[in-house]
Amino acid sequence: MYPLIGSFRALIDVDERTNLYSWKTNPMNAWEDVGQKLVSIILDEKMDNPDVIAKNNNLWSNLFKELFIYAQLSK
Repeated sequence: MYPLIGSFRALIDVDERTNLYSWKTNPMNAWEDVGQKLVSIILDEKMDNPDVIAKNNNLWSNLFKELFIYAQLSK
């Protein structure tokens, strides 16, 4: 679950002037739109050990990139 939840950091926007954090886009809408894609990325890893999956840098990167691209296109 950590890689999946962690990927949603791609949807966070930081206002450098005020140090306030906000969502670039609604995370629930993002989940509805790309949730199946995120789960399929995880399932494509095909590793039996959840501990190994959670430490897989490529998985973290791929999930983050998917949501980052979604956030950029939904502006």
